[in-house]
Amino acid sequence: MSRVWAWARRNEYLLIVSCLITTVFLNWHMVGPVLPRFALNFGVSVAEVSLLISAFTLARILLNFPGGVLSERIGRRPVFIAGGIIAALASIGSGLVNDFGHLVILRSSPAREARSR
Repeated sequence: MSRVWAWARRNEYLLIVSCLITTVFLNWHMVGPVLPRFALNFGVSVAEVSLLISAFTLARILLNFPGGVLSERIGRRPVFIAGGIIAALASIGSGLVNDFGHLVILRSSPAREARSR
């Protein structure tokens, strides 16, 4: 058992980053099965609800290169920490929002965070 703890100590940051990436992935990519429910709750079509996935993907594509430049200028750690905070706030906001347009905006926000990984 001590060998497991020694390995975990040596790879502490790897474990933390892996957990964060897994959490973000589960949080933002498991929305597919509930798309019809969003359509009912917000009174929009399923096609419009697909914007929730598209907004995240498009924002991530557009922000990959600027995010890399920012990471190189100020360091990866501050970008990573800021990204985690953005993702947490966007997740909380997504659960509290009552307007579909705001939900789409909040869904695209974590793409800013995800590109730093």
